[in-house]
Amino acid sequence: MNSDGVRRVSAIVLFASLQLDFAGSARAASIPDDLVPSLSYRVVGTISPSCSLSQPTRAVEVVGLQNPDTDTVQATDTDLPFTVACTTPVKVAMISAHGGLLTDSLSPDTDFTSRVGYRATLDLPGASAALECRSDDMASGAAGCVREIQDGAIDGDGRIRIHTDPSGDLLLAGTYRDTVTLTISPQLSGDGN
Repeated sequence: MNSDGVRRVSAIVLFASLQLDFAGSARAASIPDDLVPSLSYRVVGTISPSCSLSQPTRAVEVVGLQNPDTDTVQATDTDLPFTVACTTPVKVAMISAHGGLLTDSLSPDTDFTSRVGYRATLDLPGASAALECRSDDMASGAAGCVREIQDGAIDGDGRIRIHTDPSGDLLLAGTYRDTVTLTISPQLSGDGN
């Protein structure tokens, strides 16, 4: 081997030696001094408060409203079913558009009525009779038709039961209607209502 080959091999060995020294010192510099035998992590996730409602039908008929013998209001029970899923305590409210079952028919004779009042009872899964209101209170936005439910979560089938009481008032001929609106909203922390 000539002297060029020896110099070339010496230069390669020297270069490789420098690289190893550099890599070793770089590795030594990146190793922390405070190594421990175990690690622990705090893991946090968030589920936002939510409520959802669904209803199998948008219109329900009140069966047997009229006593056929006297043309007066008779006792009825009509259920408005729904399904609810809430991840937090809630505030519930019921509103009546007309303050009762109302017909467009009118009469100057005060013996006849064009409005039939009722009582609405809200039943929630795990919280039977959660809220009860008269239809006239529901129309006026009375505070008694709003309630906070402190259950941690609600999931399942619920209903609003519409109950009419017998009345001596004569009914005018016509179709009697109302729109009942149920609002269920998450009760956020710090919400004073």
